[in-house]
Amino acid sequence: MARGTNQPSKNKGMSYTKFGYLFIAPFVVVYCLFSLYPLLTTFWYAGTHMESTNASFWGFSDKEVYYDKYLDLRTYFSDDLEGRTGINGQAYNNIKRFFAVQKTADERNPIDPDGLQNIVNNGELSQAARDAVAQTIANNDISYIASNDSVLSELRSWKNGFVDLGSTILGQLGAVKTAADAAVTVEESEDGSDPITAEDILTSDSYAAFIDTLDNGEFDEGQVLLINYLADYAGVSNLSDFFKAEDVVPDSDMFYFICANLSKPNATYTADGETSSVSSISVPFMSDLEELMKNNVWSSSIPAVNSYSELENYISGETDLHANEEQLYADLSTLYDTGLINSQVKLVQEGDVLVQSTEPSNNVLAALRQYIDTGYQSDPVKLDSSIQIGRLFDYIDNTDRTDILSRAGIDVDQYITFNGDFDVNKYRAFKTELGLESVLTLDKYQEIDQIKKDENVAKAQATLDENQAKLADVQAAYDAAVASGDDAAASKAFEDLRKVEVAISTAESTIKLPSGVLEKADAGTDYLFVGMSNFKEIFQNKNRFNVVLGAFYTTFVMWIIGFIPQILLALLLSAWFTDNKLKLKGLGAMKALMYLPNVITAATIAIFFRRLFSFSTGQAASPVQMFLDAIGHERFNFFASAWATRLIVCFINFWMWYGNTMIVLIAGITSISESLYESAQLDGCNTFQTYTKITMPLLRPMLLYTFVTSMIGGLQMYDIPFNLNQNPALVNFNGTYIKSSQTVLMYVNTLAFGKSSVKQIGIASAVSVILCIVTTILSIIIFYIMRDKDAAAAAKAKKLARKAGGNR
Repeated sequence: MARGTNQPSKNKGMSYTKFGYLFIAPFVVVYCLFSLYPLLTTFWYAGTHMESTNASFWGFSDKEVYYDKYLDLRTYFSDDLEGRTGINGQAYNNIKRFFAVQKTADERNPIDPDGLQNIVNNGELSQAARDAVAQTIANNDISYIASNDSVLSELRSWKNGFVDLGSTILGQLGAVKTAADAAVTVEESEDGSDPITAEDILTSDSYAAFIDTLDNGEFDEGQVLLINYLADYAGVSNLSDFFKAEDVVPDSDMFYFICANLSKPNATYTADGETSSVSSISVPFMSDLEELMKNNVWSSSIPAVNSYSELENYISGETDLHANEEQLYADLSTLYDTGLINSQVKLVQEGDVLVQSTEPSNNVLAALRQYIDTGYQSDPVKLDSSIQIGRLFDYIDNTDRTDILSRAGIDVDQYITFNGDFDVNKYRAFKTELGLESVLTLDKYQEIDQIKKDENVAKAQATLDENQAKLADVQAAYDAAVASGDDAAASKAFEDLRKVEVAISTAESTIKLPSGVLEKADAGTDYLFVGMSNFKEIFQNKNRFNVVLGAFYTTFVMWIIGFIPQILLALLLSAWFTDNKLKLKGLGAMKALMYLPNVITAATIAIFFRRLFSFSTGQAASPVQMFLDAIGHERFNFFASAWATRLIVCFINFWMWYGNTMIVLIAGITSISESLYESAQLDGCNTFQTYTKITMPLLRPMLLYTFVTSMIGGLQMYDIPFNLNQNPALVNFNGTYIKSSQTVLMYVNTLAFGKSSVKQIGIASAVSVILCIVTTILSIIIFYIMRDKDAAAAAKAKKLARKAGGNR
């Protein structure tokens, strides 16, 4: 059957069209599901409030037990829980202790059958102890161990006496991972203050006082040994010389290593035949130094360490310690040089100097070196026995468990679920024994929620009344300061006025949408439906609205400033490269070079520009700062300036994408028929007329594609501004201070996955929905402006003609 014919098929079987649909239809359905699912879920999340897990997840018939687990009333009624809510405080404390014990049971799995079986197989334990463990496995009942003092004593004694090099290393790796994870966790400033810089530390009074202490302070024998060790480590004869050097760099591993060892030394020395710990030497700027390192160094350098991502697998046993052991040793040495894990490498006195301890329990490097050199292999049964006994005692020694046993006199073990599936009936039995089953109900929670809302409204009303009374006076003071011409006084008066206005706005928002306690359950994976409350929070809370609007403003400004030169240069280059009259050589190489920035990842380019423009007052300077030095210009902190940071982002976007836009436009131009240009030349058109009358109109589809995709990409800008400057300058936007380079997606990410304990997934999704709506409206506007008016007119005329023909 010929393609395109309308003749009926002589084949009585399935037609080609139907056969094609059989394969295409499922693909289209699956594609639509995958495409629409993220969009629909975002819309759904926008109407929810994020919680940890809901009642149905745990198998609860209602939300009562859910709130018992995740809502801590002591946080909101700390002064008088029983007086304000009628809930007995001691009994309520045992409710929270129960869930803490249950969490330990879930995390440590103290009676895991596989782990306990290793204890049964451990021939170094008595038969009585092994039989008690076997009964625990058979009955899934911890009481056979927990209530048998002789078994507990034997297990604890064996655990304390067991020595295994692999186990020693794994324990030390846990501390290493904790320190490394803390180093890469960058906390945002709650008060909006500027981030610490190297110059802040070097020019501070505390830095000068610290150097004076090193020069003139009185130190004991151990401190002298430590100072000499660190001076030798730094390659200087006197430690204070290191800190006095003109090229000293605070945000460096060497600088932090020395300060960390002075502040928290892990060293011992011998005096009068007795071994003592070396006392610390105060480093008054230590907290500022840690903030500086987190912001400028560790967030990128620590994840770059090869074994960092593997530490969890080593600790859990998924990766054998002998796997990539030399790389692990080298990486631990690197981490030690950063000063982050000096607590895992002890210094001991040897003669007149301090050296690293060779004892494996005191030095993770020495332990791993011995492990590698001897090809050490652990006894799997004994090692797993030790691990499981440790988990068992983590549960048995849990302070919340012992408190319930001693204070309430309740055998909490019989109510704990050890198989990972929470048993609500066991919990309710425990709650009944506490006397709270008929007291702490869902109705009671709703009553408490209303109590808190009423209290918050009362506080907000008092704040509103107080600040409304102040408003006239501060407004008059501001007007008087402006009239006096004193800029400093006017600025101060403006800040006072702004504080009063913000207080009034916040109080009014609280009165309209009072916060209770139920929506603040500390949670993490499921959601409660709250309708349009998230959108109300955005539009009715003045500060929140200003932050969202400011993020849209910043995003749009950075996109448009970068896009205008991008499209203009792309149009110019595409015209040149397709003009045969110019006879340009090496066009292919030039196109490839101009497209090259688009091949490199945006995050990589952002980090490159961050290093290129980074600011330092020391000898080690970035290329841009070195250029400013060369031309005799004072060094400039680009990232402390709002518009400097924005313009760098704009330049990166322009530089990365103009080559891609040029290639798209060249493809569009080369698809235009040559006959049109030949006809135009015969008619006497010059190059400009040809370009404006033929090229540009026929290039409309490509331009439409470029405008829309660039607009969508611009509004979704994230990786470049985020990686370029994670602590941008703050600017005043409609009375609210916003981050000068924070885009909409950066704000969404901060809400949903930021450092705060309560993740605001609902509001983040609501902002995403607003972004989707804005993007859709702008796309429609672009489509309307770029429409082919002649084609639209012809289609309209054709439609009218058909309608007129049908009426006849």
